[in-house]
Amino acid sequence: MIFSPVLSGTGLVGYQYLVETRDEQIERLADSSIVQRETENFAEKLSEVQSVDDLLADRDLLSVVLGAFSLQDEIGSTGLLRQVLEADPFDSTSLPNQLSDSRYLELATAFNFGGEGGPQLSGLIATDPVVEELAEYADVDAFLAPERSQDRLVLRETLAHFDIEEFSSNTLFLKKVLESDLSDPSSFVNRLGNDKLVSFAEAFDYQGKQEAALQDTSTIYGFADAFGDEAANLQSVDDLFDRPDMLQAALGLFGLDGAEEDLDYLRDVFNSDLDDENSVANLAEDNRFAALAGAFEFPDRVEHAALIAATPEGEEPPAAFDGLLEKMVEAADEPLEEASDFFGNFGFLLNAKDFFGLEFFQIDPDRTNDSQNTYEQDYMRRVLESDLSDPNSFANFVSQRDPKFEVFARAFDIPQPVDEEVIEYPDGFAQEILDRYLNQEFLESVGDADPTMRFALGFETGLESIVQTGGTNDSNWFSIIASNPLREVFEVVLNLPSTFGALDIDRQVSDLQERTEAFFGTSVVSELLEDEIVETIRERYLSLSAAESTTGTNGVLLSLFA
Repeated sequence: MIFSPVLSGTGLVGYQYLVETRDEQIERLADSSIVQRETENFAEKLSEVQSVDDLLADRDLLSVVLGAFSLQDEIGSTGLLRQVLEADPFDSTSLPNQLSDSRYLELATAFNFGGEGGPQLSGLIATDPVVEELAEYADVDAFLAPERSQDRLVLRETLAHFDIEEFSSNTLFLKKVLESDLSDPSSFVNRLGNDKLVSFAEAFDYQGKQEAALQDTSTIYGFADAFGDEAANLQSVDDLFDRPDMLQAALGLFGLDGAEEDLDYLRDVFNSDLDDENSVANLAEDNRFAALAGAFEFPDRVEHAALIAATPEGEEPPAAFDGLLEKMVEAADEPLEEASDFFGNFGFLLNAKDFFGLEFFQIDPDRTNDSQNTYEQDYMRRVLESDLSDPNSFANFVSQRDPKFEVFARAFDIPQPVDEEVIEYPDGFAQEILDRYLNQEFLESVGDADPTMRFALGFETGLESIVQTGGTNDSNWFSIIASNPLREVFEVVLNLPSTFGALDIDRQVSDLQERTEAFFGTSVVSELLEDEIVETIRERYLSLSAAESTTGTNGVLLSLFA
């Protein structure tokens, strides 16, 4: 490649200069004629890659992709690349998971031809461990007032990570920050004008979690998870109101989110006598309120609870109330794969119509050979098979007359058949590949001029890549040994002899861990990524390498990139 990076000396001084001018030099690299030819229309060409064959067939495209993962020298190894790309990266027994070189797993995970879910942008972008931990917390109050010591540690680490420890004792303030709508310029956190607090709120992603929770409760399965074994304990509407999570799940299932803002009206709805056409539920403009009331049967529950309470001492009380709610929760043990499965689940088949309050036209038996039951089942099948994203689908058409049919269709969320699977690349995927490619090409050019600078610049990202692939600490060390650049850094920093590489591989891992523990206080690879340790390793490597630069070792170091 015709590109010469600008270096300014060796050691720490030269490294600092490269760090400061890196972005500018990469821009100059991107403007070079060869790179422009390789990357021109890259995003458009990548979008046309729908299979492993497509990727392997376009050598220019493949060159950029492999370069992004520092695998450019493997462009001729099509057999190995095919096996890696066709494997399921999320299967621990697959080939990329068995290879000690973590770059292959990164490549397989990013494109994900062999797994479910399509290309993964997360496979390209290192995820901050703190942000990963925040994903486990959906409830703001539980996060800010943790009961377990582990959760308290996460809170402390998070506040330290975003440098906002000064607010640690003001949980009400932090609650308002986290619950702010980031898309609203006038929201609480946006008005504060504090970038650290905005980043904190973005990482917690309260709005996204709320939306995901609402989407989950719009299915009968999320609804059943929310109620679990508690359905039998609901004797009155107040019992439901005492459990906001269950109330939200109920309203979400029936598409009535926000109705909890008027609990007095909701109480009248739940307590309505559906046989009375003038009851609150029946008079509601939205007939989903009547369906909601029918699903919970609170008047019958209250009456049944009174019968149990009035049972004379010594007599057997009536059996526990077993209504539509209990039967539907019990039936929702696993999601239906296709509409026909609905009719094989007798809990659903016998109770869903009444639970959702579905109303059908009465057919004339004298004008059709079908029975009313056959007609209704066929009607429900067509609703369940409908694509709700298609405004002209059967379910959306009938829901214009009766929105309860849309509720019914969404509740079971039957997967739609796909005629031909089309790979959709996430927004920013192609650009991330290009950015990585340019960065790797820059590192390669630096390595041609000064190998030690190349090792120093790539050390932290190399470790991050290994940690991001998961695995045990021992497997991470095996990956370090398999990476010539990373192994070189550790061998220099730990003063390992030139004969170290001749030792048994298990012995190498053991010695590396012992010496790293002695030098830095830990042998856990993920902990080596702490800022102070990374800087110490890099500075020690640069200092020792600079001292040896006069011994003519650059030719040997260059061979480590092979």
